[in-house]
Amino acid sequence: MEKILKKDYIYIALISVITIVMIFFITQKEGYHEDEMFSYGSSSYVYDNVYRSYGKMDATNSLVFNKILRGNVVDVIKNIKYYCLDHKDERIAYCKDFNKNKRPIWRTSEEAKDYMTVTGKEILNYPLVYYNQARDVHPPLFYFAVNTVSTFFLGNFSKAIIGIINVSFMIATLFVIKKILESLDKKHLIIPVLIFYGFSIGAISTVVFQRMYAMLTFFILEYILININISKNNFDIDKKTWIKLGAITILGFLTQYYFCIVAVIVAIYMFIRIYLKKDKKKTMKYILNYVKIAIIGVLIYPPAINHIFFSYRGIGKANMQKSFIEKIVEYFSKVGYSYSVPIVVLLTIVVVFLAIDIIKKVKNQEKIINNENIMPFVLAVIFVLYMAVVIQVSPEYNTLRYIMAVLPILAIVMFILIDACFENKKISTSILIVLASVVSIYGLIVSEPDCLFKGYNRYLKIAEENKHTKFVYIGSTLFNHIQSMPEFAIYDESLIIDSREIKYVIEDEELKKAEEFILSIKKYKGDKEILKEIIDNTEFKNYELLLDDEGEPGCIIYKMKR
Repeated sequence: MEKILKKDYIYIALISVITIVMIFFITQKEGYHEDEMFSYGSSSYVYDNVYRSYGKMDATNSLVFNKILRGNVVDVIKNIKYYCLDHKDERIAYCKDFNKNKRPIWRTSEEAKDYMTVTGKEILNYPLVYYNQARDVHPPLFYFAVNTVSTFFLGNFSKAIIGIINVSFMIATLFVIKKILESLDKKHLIIPVLIFYGFSIGAISTVVFQRMYAMLTFFILEYILININISKNNFDIDKKTWIKLGAITILGFLTQYYFCIVAVIVAIYMFIRIYLKKDKKKTMKYILNYVKIAIIGVLIYPPAINHIFFSYRGIGKANMQKSFIEKIVEYFSKVGYSYSVPIVVLLTIVVVFLAIDIIKKVKNQEKIINNENIMPFVLAVIFVLYMAVVIQVSPEYNTLRYIMAVLPILAIVMFILIDACFENKKISTSILIVLASVVSIYGLIVSEPDCLFKGYNRYLKIAEENKHTKFVYIGSTLFNHIQSMPEFAIYDESLIIDSREIKYVIEDEELKKAEEFILSIKKYKGDKEILKEIIDNTEFKNYELLLDDEGEPGCIIYKMKR
């Protein structure tokens, strides 16, 4: 241990400082994206993966829990056969009746807290988590972790839950970056790369955003590291390495399907390198072992087949309302934002120094195919191809999350290429440390991490001041409303209404008895028109404006009075 500390204390100290900065920004987070709230709810809620406006569960779960999962194992099998094979018409009729009769109801603060937290039979209930994700479009590993950590916060909601998970995986990622540079014989670049990436807005956003992308980043880099070491070892893969490679591949696959993009790119590269060695035995072994890994992954999580190929997020299902060029511009602007440097400058640096490096190698008659020479090019190709695939398959709302996992790859490539142009490595290291520090400090001064949702505390303050007053939320109730779960957990009772269902506010018997209520309207849903409709059709003719928010979540809040 003493040896390790003597050798690596500088890296440990630097990573500790980076960790402190990331924890600081987590503490600055006030609100949540709806997907972040889904991270908590679908990891813990025993009734459904979404908090419904009309009750605890939707038609499918009502059928499953009330009709199918009844009796012993034999009964359940019979019920599955009855509703899913022999009498599909009854299943369809049941769901139709359920949907026809559903209407928004008053949900209590306790019910909202139940959605957000782990209690009772939800504790370490991994089958529940597995089922909730099977009904969604994501693999379950991240949600298993959320359920596990939530158990230690029993019944209490805290951003620290996923904060702990994300920070832990980011620390591990920083150490993997160190190992990758050591494997590439670029140890002198560890400090500048850690500074450049670790203090970047992109890395901090990866930790602040309460989803699975910090975990995904770790598994992608660990997967690349293993393959670099395999390549260095002349592609002699022993049993222990295969087990490690298989485990990381399966865990990455069970974290986020975008892991498959990198896995396929790297596997193809490795296959070509092995094939060029004209070793048929190694080539066949490599292919067969990857087939085994893929089969094990699918057997662990069969819903992945439907998610990847047939779901609304599946291959080829992206809504390409924007042109490919528009999406390229948008995504590369996200890269520039991540490092607080204009993307044109970043790309120019990469292209110029890549060209210089190639010219130098040609002049010196070096073979680029050698492992030490080719890896920066391979990493650059991984980054470019990953971006190309993500641009094609990602949803229309292009966000930073989809490229978070490859941001450290770009940092590694950039610094290796710049470093290649210097003969004196001590001078190179000093210059790069200064460059990385200046860019990082500039970024922390002029930019703010994604998804802090500053200003949401105003919503919570209003909720605390009026928690015993009935709360009516009007927006989109299919999914987006769960962004406001912290408010639902404060107000004694909340009526969650889709903007097309104002009649339920007008007709509600509880509101007819009330002297006042709090009305929150998503502004993009047409707040003025909705307010007018309520005033015209109810006895609530007076109102007080409590909040008019132009940012996120973008609601306008009134206190409605008779």
